[in-house]
Amino acid sequence: MIPVHSFRQFFLIGITMVLFLCAPSGFTSEQPKESHILREKDFDICDPVRFQAVVMDANQEKGTLTVAEKEIRLMDISSGGSRRVTAVLDIEGKPSQIADFNKGDLVLIEGFAHPMGYVAASKIQKIQAITERQKTKQDPVWPAKKNYRQSNPHN
Repeated sequence: MIPVHSFRQFFLIGITMVLFLCAPSGFTSEQPKESHILREKDFDICDPVRFQAVVMDANQEKGTLTVAEKEIRLMDISSGGSRRVTAVLDIEGKPSQIADFNKGDLVLIEGFAHPMGYVAASKIQKIQAITERQKTKQDPVWPAKKNYRQSNPHN
């Protein structure tokens, strides 16, 4: 016969092993993959923003861009019967994907600056720099004609 003292120890060791082996992921050191697509947003605490800047980093794994030292996150938010989804557009304004953006691309960002430091983008669009737009312009630029006639109001 097993003494009560040994039975208690055996029981406590068994329960401890079951807890560690069957523990949910919340007890492990692994963190669940964080989604960088925003599903909820309190727009009352955010300031609207609109700016143009160069992409500093394009993280394809997370699906985010770093522009003007801010992390740009996509939105897919449903509230009050309406849905806000980030419009990701190419230079022509056609739908694109975040994977099409690379470091060094010039972009237009419209969205909401969150106090935590990121921007919840409502629009991300590739754009051309002004100098590139001038080079690709098809119309010739002619100098304005000077008018050499002078008017003399005293004659």
